[in-house]
Parts: sequence; structure tokens; C-alpha cells
Amino acid sequence: MVSNPSQSTDVSLAPGEYGSPEAAVDAFGGAYAGAARSSRSEYQTGVVQMWGGDGFGPPANAYTTPFTGDPGSTIVPWGRYLPALQSTYGSDLVGYAHIHADNNMIFSPSDYSFVHQGHSPLYLYNQSAQTRMLTEAIVRSAVMSSSLQGANQLMSYMRANNGVPGVCVYGCVH
Repeated sequence: MVSNPSQSTDVSLAPGEYGSPEAAVDAFGGAYAGAARSSRSEYQTGVVQMWGGDGFGPPANAYTTPFTGDPGSTIVPWGRYLPALQSTYGSDLVGYAHIHADNNMIFSPSDYSFVHQGHSPLYLYNQSAQTRMLTEAIVRSAVMSSSLQGANQLMSYMRANNGVPGVCVYGCVH
């Protein structure tokens, strides 16, 4: 069940275990991209790394019960969901993810702000079934490799590109 963050803090794990955080995000996107498109609202979730009962062996990854906003919401605040994720999973919380409901293929300035506040990595599943990742280092690299100069390189980069593409980590054709 998808919850609204202003009314619920259900951060229980969704069914399924995946070999990497990126695979968990891909599964989340595959499960909810159609609903996001239909409702025209972003869906968001946390990505958690799980260890076996004995603490040995490779970890598995999962996503939490996702939430969304009202229909048409292209920016959905994390609300009480974010502190619930952090208090429930602590250091096992290995990322955050969202699905764009429209044809926006890249991270928005609001997404960058979320990462800049220390919530990283942030994954994006877009409507072309690509999983993209954004961290501070990825943003710095993109800005530094641009030809932009001056004190406000980051803001100039964001304006010129309507955001930042991040790094495609799953579902990309090279």
C-alpha cells in the first residue's frame, strides 16, 4: 500500500530482495512507474541493505513501502517519512529513490537540494526505465567538466541544463 508522507510513516520493507541498491531501485521503478504516470505524481522510497541473521554472506537490498503525493504533484516532500526511515534503518539505509511521473529524464534542482542536505545517493527511475544516481561528487564532476566559469557555476549549470543528469546505473543503452 502506498502511503502519503503527511499521514503515514510506514517504512516497512516491500517484498523482494535484490543484489544491489540499483537493482532494488529498478524493481521499485518497474513496480510503480505506471502508477506514477497515471497519477502524475512522483513516488518515493528508501533503499535498505539487509544482512543475514548470522551477519555473514553477501547483503541483500530492498526498498521500503513507497509513498506519493496528491495527483499532479511533481515535487513531493518527504515529510515524516524521512525521519522514520532514518530512525528505523540507521546505517542500513543506503539510498533514497523516486520516480518521475513525466518525461523528465534528469534530476531537478530540488533533487540536488535533497542530496546537498546529506541525503545521498539519490536514485531516479525515469519513464524510459533508466535508473540514475546523484551524489555531491557526481554534481561537482558535471559542473567542473562544463565550460561554465564564475562564482555561481552550479546555479548556471542548473539553469543551462534544467537540472543534472546524474550517472545512469541501470537500464541504459550505451
